Amino acid sequence: MSTPRRTRDQGFITPLRPTAYLLHPDPDELSPAQVFHQVAHGFAFTDVQNLLSATTQCDEQQVWRRILGQPQSRQRSRRRLRPARLTPQQSAIALHYACAVELASEVFGSLALAEVWLVRPCFYFGGELPLDMLSNAVGFQALKVYLQQLAYGVYA
Repeated sequence: MSTPRRTRDQGFITPLRPTAYLLHPDPDELSPAQVFHQVAHGFAFTDVQNLLSATTQCDEQQVWRRILGQPQSRQRSRRRLRPARLTPQQSAIALHYACAVELASEVFGSLALAEVWLVRPCFYFGGELPLDMLSNAVGFQALKVYLQQLAYGVYA
């Protein structure tokens, strides 16, 4: 499903983390300022495409529409052009998606369960889809806090 990579210490192959598709070479080695500069420069279209191919088991078009900020009809015609890089806003949404998938996978135990959760209305968010919360920093922060509460067993 996802692109394998060899870990340094154990020598066995593990799947690539979602954020690793966007933040090269290793997301954990980047400072927040370096992450900001990568987002400001815009992620490569192919990197986002690889991320979605590896993580999206539900509806990849649904995620693309949210990242690109376009209705489906415009998004299809725009896909033919395939820009080399996403805009900073689109890149920020793609990074929010990768981080959300990563955190939700840890909380729910699998990528499949995380993706099902992302596309279903959530009572905590007033019936909004968690996927829709990723379009801005405030929504992403709310989603992150909620997932952290679930991870620690705090149900508010």
